[in-house]
Amino acid sequence: MQKAKNSSTKMKTLILIRHATAESENFLKKDFERTLEPIGRKEAEKVGEFIKSKGLNVEKIICSSAFRTKETACLASGTMGFNPERVIEKLELYNAGFQKIVEEIKKTEESISTLVLVAHNPGISQASTALAVTGNFQLAPSAAVSLKFNIKNWSELTPATGSENWYYIP
Repeated sequence: MQKAKNSSTKMKTLILIRHATAESENFLKKDFERTLEPIGRKEAEKVGEFIKSKGLNVEKIICSSAFRTKETACLASGTMGFNPERVIEKLELYNAGFQKIVEEIKKTEESISTLVLVAHNPGISQASTALAVTGNFQLAPSAAVSLKFNIKNWSELTPATGSENWYYIP
């Protein structure tokens, strides 16, 4: 009789998204308060539709609390069938570098198998590249990358261990 697979190993799926196209910077509005352009709202919905087309059961979405990332996360979540009211905002992700992004991912509960994180460049591109086994990801606005990790708990996440599932370029 063949032994069952080790049940302590579980796959985790991470989807990293750069916020969609935002209004240009100007001296009248703080960077944190910049919102999405009309094209950015469409981009956010399209990335959500793309994720939904992959048949994934997204269990948690976290994002920077900046207006443009919240908008991206909420619009994308709505089109992927995830309740936008369940999106979790984290001030720590505002313009965070890749190390801070990885720290936030590692705090995710073990019960979550599929996590979406929406943040800013350059940190989101750097995190994608650092976590992937191969690839150099330069995420354009509303681009996304999905990585799969052979870990049981998110706290076990380490660089260069994520296998690329897909790379969405709008």
